[in-house]
Amino acid sequence: MATYHFDTDHATDYGLPEAVVLYNLAFWIGHNRDNGTHQHDALINGEVVTRTWTYNSTRAFAEQFPWWSRDQIRRILKKLVDKEVVIEGNFNTMKMDRTTWYAFVDEEKMLRITSPCGENAQPFGDSAQSCGENAQPIPDSNHTDSNQHISPPIIPQGGSAIGSVSSLNKPPSQKERLAAEFDECWAEYPNKQGKANALKAYLKHKPQKQDVLDGIQRYIAYVASRRLTGFPDLNYANGSTWFHQQRWQDECKVSADPSTPPRKVNMGGRWYWVYSDGSKKSAEDCI
Repeated sequence: MATYHFDTDHATDYGLPEAVVLYNLAFWIGHNRDNGTHQHDALINGEVVTRTWTYNSTRAFAEQFPWWSRDQIRRILKKLVDKEVVIEGNFNTMKMDRTTWYAFVDEEKMLRITSPCGENAQPFGDSAQSCGENAQPIPDSNHTDSNQHISPPIIPQGGSAIGSVSSLNKPPSQKERLAAEFDECWAEYPNKQGKANALKAYLKHKPQKQDVLDGIQRYIAYVASRRLTGFPDLNYANGSTWFHQQRWQDECKVSADPSTPPRKVNMGGRWYWVYSDGSKKSAEDCI
């Protein structure tokens, strides 16, 4: 049985659901700050300031909190934003990636904590200690670094009272997490042929989701470039083939200037079109 902590002052000020989500955000923001990662600027009260961010999709939140629907989670997060406790951002490397990033308006305040064991306040992050063997952080499916399963911090500062919510639902298994990641990747891949086999390949290779998403975007750009440089009928590989061959690892060199017209060159008595990216095609095939 998993146990989820919250601060009673947060529950009083913002609501019990919001207090539980704040714990989740505080854990990962504190973890990222300790590691010096995900530092980005934010505009707060008319000033540009640096904040530590974490990210998650609504789907991932729903897996972590299975008793809430996605719409409920959206409303919880919106309330925290409207209350000016949390800010949202988008620092994804791909324009098509809709994963939302979150930071605290007052990071120092929200990362101060009080131990349920009665210890003094200390920063929320990797250095915080837990007093219970069974206490665990709420899992975050978008964080895959090696420190993900460190000993959890203690509860966010709000007052002296600490509450908890227990759930009979276990965290998602590795297979369930990978399947959810695959669904996000499959939604971006343009040729949706062979989904079942593609899923098998994803579960077998266990790639990093962001690597796959980045690879899909490179592949889409590559095909678009080739279509503009003499291969208008070039099709995307079937999804099952692309995932089975781990094509997200391909560099997919894109022509620096797809609009540059090809040159007609005679090679060994035959005429070829030579394109700006160095590729060539028989002139007879281009008729």
